[in-house]
Amino acid sequence: MKNIKEKIKSIPRTPGVYLYRNNKNRVIYVGKAINLKNRVSSYFQTKDHDVKTQELVKNINNLEWIEVESEFEALIVEADLIKRYKPKYNIRLRDDKNYSYLKISGEEYPRISIVHQIADHEAKYIGPFTDSTALKSILKMARYIYPFCTCSKPKGDTCLYFHLKLCPGHDQKHISVADYAKNINGLARLFQGKTAKIEAEIKKAMKDASKNQEFEKAAEYRDKLRYIKKIQKTHLFSDRELSSDAGLRQLAKELNLAEIPRRIECFDISNIMGTAAVGSMVVFKNGIASPRDYRRFQIKTVKGADDFASMAEVLSRRFRHVGSKKKDSSFASMPDLIIVDGGKGQLSAVLDRINIPLEVKIVSLAKRIEEIFSRENGKYRVTYLKPESEAMFLVQRIRDEAHRFAITYHRKVKSRELFESSLDSISGVGPKTKKKLIAHFGSIKKIKEASLSELSEVVPQQTARKIQEQLAN
Repeated sequence: MKNIKEKIKSIPRTPGVYLYRNNKNRVIYVGKAINLKNRVSSYFQTKDHDVKTQELVKNINNLEWIEVESEFEALIVEADLIKRYKPKYNIRLRDDKNYSYLKISGEEYPRISIVHQIADHEAKYIGPFTDSTALKSILKMARYIYPFCTCSKPKGDTCLYFHLKLCPGHDQKHISVADYAKNINGLARLFQGKTAKIEAEIKKAMKDASKNQEFEKAAEYRDKLRYIKKIQKTHLFSDRELSSDAGLRQLAKELNLAEIPRRIECFDISNIMGTAAVGSMVVFKNGIASPRDYRRFQIKTVKGADDFASMAEVLSRRFRHVGSKKKDSSFASMPDLIIVDGGKGQLSAVLDRINIPLEVKIVSLAKRIEEIFSRENGKYRVTYLKPESEAMFLVQRIRDEAHRFAITYHRKVKSRELFESSLDSISGVGPKTKKKLIAHFGSIKKIKEASLSELSEVVPQQTARKIQEQLAN
């Protein structure tokens, strides 16, 4: 405690984020403050705390802090660290549902929305933001600088925001794909905190327009400049990748890696008795999940419940793209480290059946006692990470995410198989009709809930009636 009190003396009276660690050097609490010194001092100057805070204070062995420019920037950094370390005493923010993300869809003319879950691997996500109200407010101002589309109207149609000049439209007759992309790129840069550079660009554009006597255009840039300044006052900054994360460094040391693994890929297999077998690939960059790089695989060559062969198939397909002219945006990047979910058997199946590039380290993580297997010079090596170490929490988080992603896809495939098989016995429903029903409704549940008129929009009324009768049984 004496060490803590000495440290408090040097804490600045500025906005920032503070971290408390226990005697095992594990982060147990992350908090933010307008005044770091006052906030941190309050924990040790009074005993009038609730039970949870009393228990927290008893377990504090060390503290760190990060200075920022504003209270809101502190909020962003706080959320980043809570997601990274999952501190024991941070309860409210540990659930992802409390976070908001700015979603940029993967369409030709991307649509912008605020969501609470990362579910679409084709989309780009910026965040997390813990204050959804502030995010909405900033997005409204940002729209005056970089107009964007939010509506679900068919291509070519326009909405109210189009007439207010807050949406440029989402069709070639209104704006080119390239010009629309400039708006979206500008919006992304804005929410990554690059406001100073954007401000300089707008000032130059305004000056050039005025010099060329394009006064109406200069006035538009002047208005954009006003909104940039408003946004700067709110100090909304986005997710920060803390590339020096202790977990990555520990992992590199434990696995004898020459460099910190900046890109980690983890693979998992999911099936029920060999049915609806799928594989997942999740990607972590600098210790942070990168959902846009996730990929999923439906097992094609393996029959029955053979996880070893399935894992080998997935890794083979992943590396098949290396060197190909038609490179997938995620497959094109080489990983520094591959983790396969399972034990020595999964690792052997992969190493014995496919050629992993020499520069890529591959290990397997066994669930039972968290053993990490690797193969060096033909011999297997087992690594046991220290319990509650940052490296242990990192690999567990990565493995759990791969499992979650695989399970989600497995359920989707299984549901589709059940859906299709339930329609096979209906007269008039062939492969093309099933495909139309899947595209239109998406799930067996929605088909069951559909009215006769809704079904009749996709198939003839007589067939629609048969489908209702069949699914009602």
